[in-house]
Amino acid sequence: MTSEELAELERVDREAAVLRPWKWWTSNSWRRLGTPDRDGYVACPNVNRNDGHPDIAIDEGDMRLIEVAVNRFGDLIRAARERNELAADVRELAAAWARVGVDTYPQQDFDRVMRRVLARLEGGKKR
Repeated sequence: MTSEELAELERVDREAAVLRPWKWWTSNSWRRLGTPDRDGYVACPNVNRNDGHPDIAIDEGDMRLIEVAVNRFGDLIRAARERNELAADVRELAAAWARVGVDTYPQQDFDRVMRRVLARLEGGKKR
């Protein structure tokens, strides 16, 4: 995922953040998508032509997929961003080794990049 694609996902996530987390409401014989404290705020049902009852035509697996995907969207963006940063550190290290050779690469530069890589792998911050 490119930096531009990640920036677009982050923008979309920020703009929709007021609607999070999402929750399916299923009482009263009809389904609607809302927030934990605002029933039906995200998607409201229509009236089924066959029986006159309100409903949303969706199966329970899809309901769960939508709920989980929306609620974990920010985590996905953060994971992709961390992966890109880690890949950039590894590319920097590989490029430096290619320029000067592994045996002559300055120790302090190697240590600096490796600390960043290890911190990201461990879920920490840059050192």
